[in-house]
Amino acid sequence: MYKFKVVKLRFLSDELDEHLKLRNFFILEIIYMKRIRMDMMKKIFILFVVLFAVFSCTDNEESNIFDLGEEKQFRVHEFYSDFSESLVFEISAISDSRCPTGVVCIWAGEACVEIAISSPEIDTLELSTHEQRTATSGDYTFELIDVTPYPDINAETKVEDYRVKMKILR
Repeated sequence: MYKFKVVKLRFLSDELDEHLKLRNFFILEIIYMKRIRMDMMKKIFILFVVLFAVFSCTDNEESNIFDLGEEKQFRVHEFYSDFSESLVFEISAISDSRCPTGVVCIWAGEACVEIAISSPEIDTLELSTHEQRTATSGDYTFELIDVTPYPDINAETKVEDYRVKMKILR
């Protein structure tokens, strides 16, 4: 009678040990899966923040809206406006007679920029890298800072490649 109970208890004890081992294994597996899930969630969150930062930033050099009083590069034949949209203009023409790099010239030449203003009043201004770097139309003063690219004897510059760096003040 005693042997039967001991064997039965030993069997139950072994079964309980197996059950506990399996339970501990599953608990560890659940903890491991939660860690993996948390790591994945952290990575997704970081990816979301990075994507949000990349797509929410606007490159002020490429937008057609500008701040008054700040330097900005403008392209030829594109309309630009300030944030209040009270000033609207385009760079309508560029003529560049500057002495190209790689050439010895008697005169340094100049780059002339023509600005067609359509708002608040219709007007045309001409700025130059040589004589007239500033011009005024109504309440707005346009200051020419630079015209790029600088001519090169070995490269032809297309009109659409030019950038005009200006500051516009009110």
